[in-house]
Amino acid sequence: MTLMLDDVIRPTGVDKTGPIYSTRELHDVVVKMVNTKNFFKRKGKKMSTDYDKATDIINKAQSRFDTALIKLKETEAEISKTTKKVSENVRSSTERLSQGLARIEKQANFERLETYVNLLERAEQAITSLAHLQETGKLEKIANAIS
Repeated sequence: MTLMLDDVIRPTGVDKTGPIYSTRELHDVVVKMVNTKNFFKRKGKKMSTDYDKATDIINKAQSRFDTALIKLKETEAEISKTTKKVSENVRSSTERLSQGLARIEKQANFERLETYVNLLERAEQAITSLAHLQETGKLEKIANAIS
């Protein structure tokens, strides 16, 4: 229930903004309201409910924060676990690749391979020379001379 000022004191006049009250009478009414026990009980009750509402809001916010923090920790743990697994896979693959290359190098015998490459290059040059001789018609003359 709201207390209207007109119910407690009478205006001393009226201007363009509304009723005008005596400052002295207004102070007296306020002092009487403050001195009554009912005023503090009402204000205390309202403050108590406001405090309870604020506490409830803070508790809900803290609960949401805790939930978000737990989810963040779970996500971090999952990312860390996945990262470790990927790192282990990369290291393992690198090691297997290195071992495979070492086996290939061991079996390939690069010195013998170099000899084969040199022989193939010389054979290719000889075939190219023979093809040139055949195009010019000299290969048949050389074959007839040998036989």
